[in-house]
Amino acid sequence: GVLGRKFTGAVKFDILALAKEHPAALTNTALVFTTARNSALNPDTAGDDRAQAIEFLGHSTYAEDGDTLLRLLEPGQPSPVQLAAVGALRQLSNLRVAQALMQPARWNSFSPDVREAVLGMVASRATFHEPLVQMLENSTVPVHAISPARRKALERNKAIGARAKKLFAQHAV
Repeated sequence: GVLGRKFTGAVKFDILALAKEHPAALTNTALVFTTARNSALNPDTAGDDRAQAIEFLGHSTYAEDGDTLLRLLEPGQPSPVQLAAVGALRQLSNLRVAQALMQPARWNSFSPDVREAVLGMVASRATFHEPLVQMLENSTVPVHAISPARRKALERNKAIGARAKKLFAQHAV
């Protein structure tokens, strides 16, 4: 019943907290997440089932399932699996997600479509802008990879806007 519903933010955490207050619900919830983890990591799981398992892990927390989802971004994983993992990581709404995705070794291993999905994710949330600007400043992510719309979003960010403007001005053609 969770799939297809918009359990994000405070509502998501209320659901997880509710399960913690009820031992039977906690046991069942833990079993469902364990099953989802196993299905997500198993390359023999049917495509739709694997995608749904990965999506379901987005209803967890970074502490519980961040590492599992990051493992699904390793080279050799099929592109649909990697893209589903980026989507699930987006749902976790945790700064550590952006920091992990922006690590140079990980970033450099991504295919162009996964890089675009990651850029879309980190540019869409102001709390994720700092790691993105750091990667731009370090030239790990090329400035030309940032679309004009994403540049404007970064420039409007109160915390890093001045750094972003300076960076984009330095790379203006």
